[in-house]
Amino acid sequence: MSNKKIVAAVVGLSAGFAQAGTGTFTYNTTPNLPVAPDNGCIDDTAGTGVGGITHTINITDTGTIQDLNLELQLTQTWRGDIQVGLSYSGGGSTFQAINNFDTSGDNLNLVLDDEGALLCSDAANCGTGTNCVTPPGPVCRPNNPLSAFDGLAAPGVLTITVCDRAADDTGDLLVANLTATLDTVAINADLSITKTDGVASVAQGGSTTYTITASNAGPDPVTGATVADTFPADCTVASWSCAAAGGGACTGAGSGNINDTAVNLPAGASVTYTATCAVSGSASSPLANTATIAAPAGVVDPTPGNNSATDSDTVTSDVPPQFAYAPAPSSTVSFIGGTTVGSTGSASIDVTIGTAGAGAGAPATTTTSCNSVGTPFSGFTQTVTATGPAGSTNGGPLSGTCVLAATVANQTLTCTETRGGAPTTVTFNLECPAGTAVPLTSTPVSGSTVTLPQQTFGGPGTTQSIVFQNPGLVDVTVTCTAPTATQFTIPTLSFNVPAGGTGTLAVNFSSSTVGNYVGVLDCSSSNGQNFSFNLAGSVGAATSVPTLSDHMRGVLSLILLTLGLTAVGLRNRRS
Repeated sequence: MSNKKIVAAVVGLSAGFAQAGTGTFTYNTTPNLPVAPDNGCIDDTAGTGVGGITHTINITDTGTIQDLNLELQLTQTWRGDIQVGLSYSGGGSTFQAINNFDTSGDNLNLVLDDEGALLCSDAANCGTGTNCVTPPGPVCRPNNPLSAFDGLAAPGVLTITVCDRAADDTGDLLVANLTATLDTVAINADLSITKTDGVASVAQGGSTTYTITASNAGPDPVTGATVADTFPADCTVASWSCAAAGGGACTGAGSGNINDTAVNLPAGASVTYTATCAVSGSASSPLANTATIAAPAGVVDPTPGNNSATDSDTVTSDVPPQFAYAPAPSSTVSFIGGTTVGSTGSASIDVTIGTAGAGAGAPATTTTSCNSVGTPFSGFTQTVTATGPAGSTNGGPLSGTCVLAATVANQTLTCTETRGGAPTTVTFNLECPAGTAVPLTSTPVSGSTVTLPQQTFGGPGTTQSIVFQNPGLVDVTVTCTAPTATQFTIPTLSFNVPAGGTGTLAVNFSSSTVGNYVGVLDCSSSNGQNFSFNLAGSVGAATSVPTLSDHMRGVLSLILLTLGLTAVGLRNRRS
């Protein structure tokens, strides 16, 4: 809390006096109406007088009334009949401050103060003689103390009513000065301002854009702060704009220098001005510019040192061009063209001159180059160079590829842009999309029965093949689980099926017992497929050698004898 003394006054309400101050008078009919003879003026302490003239004084400051003093000066042909009433819009008693004077006299000139030694109704308070009008008058206590208004809240309006209790008297109210002492609560707000154009140097004949941010760290809100920025002669600002955040408010746009007196900043709010400066072709170093924020009256800023901010740039005669990228730095570069796992997607980053080179010296060069990227990405190793103003040279695109896998792949591409020896870094997020897996096929198809050739009892085992086909672009590994039926064996449980090729799985069958056998072969592939085959094998009984009966042996012997005799006869005939 702090004490504040304010004075509100109106001086000169009759002819020959000029009106000043914040108070206003309201007369019954016309200005400068003399105090009228009473037509119902109350002459006790029950209330204010009725009739006469009324004067209001506005207390515009905020606080709590601690003490009031009132200076009155008026001319009156018989002051013993004068009554002065007081009331306040903020509450408190309505009463007669002066109710009666014990002695006669013309005029009234008093300072009403509760600390006065004598009552105002004491005739001695106006001195001697009848011309009691030379200010300031003596200090006296009103009939009812002004402390009735102590503790009331301001702002408010004090109303003074002056009336005469008797006919045939005339007069004018000349002076009504109010001195009020208020307890005021200080408003505390940590205001601050920053200013930057984000660069260390600017070119003659070029341009730069300033960002000015004013904020309030609290704890109290601020209404009517002023943000000002007078730009230097070498910086021409055609227009500026302002955007508020956190409930703040500012003038939305303007031209030339900034002098915004309508800045409202609740605690935590900010306002940001953007102003583009055209740098003179003859500008010299440094190009310095200061922005300030000023708190309104009644606000205490605990750290005023941050209420001013200056941006200072070196002015150069030659500035290299500045690249523009599409897509923009820090964004995602998407690869297109590939759809299946193993296919290739491609992408490019267009590099052009976004800001022209400037200056009177030799054209400067800007170069950008990027780091190497790893699997599944490749490329983006080009170096792009540009010289001179916009349009004179466009850099080609930075381009690269990626091989699609089953899941999305990401990697950061870092490029270094060198502008006349001053490097800056830009990054991009490379994103290779997930490809669709191309399924394997098999002969026979999954779910069918693989029937192995029958094994002869006591003979060797038999073999059958299952062939896997891979129409995709990447190799696929097939892994099988040995059947639980031990008659079936798989020599190689895991094997590779090359891209665009085939892989063969051998299934062997062997048993020492005659009979039929079944089993199940389960396989899975690295691209997520599952295969299952039913296995069938059998062992047949051995075939017996037939024997000749006695009859057949006789028949055979006869045949052999006949053949022998025939042969002998033929030999004899030749001889």
